[in-house]
Amino acid sequence: MPTTGDWFFATYKAPPKKDGMKRTVFMKTKGWYKIHMPPTDKDSDMATIFKLIGNPGEIIKFSNERYRQWIQNAAK
Repeated sequence: MPTTGDWFFATYKAPPKKDGMKRTVFMKTKGWYKIHMPPTDKDSDMATIFKLIGNPGEIIKFSNERYRQWIQNAAK
């Protein structure tokens, strides 16, 4: 969805619940998406890109650090 904060809600009919049983729903989706990113005047950080693709586990470390920073900033 092109705007941050957009969302989708779907409602489906389901068979009646049975006593003593839980219900699990699986949704299979497919399609494509287009990344909507604002234009930037910054050059690509090729050193970071090569570090991420050249070292096993580096993408996870990078992502975890970015997530930690995001959480810290969101708490402010």
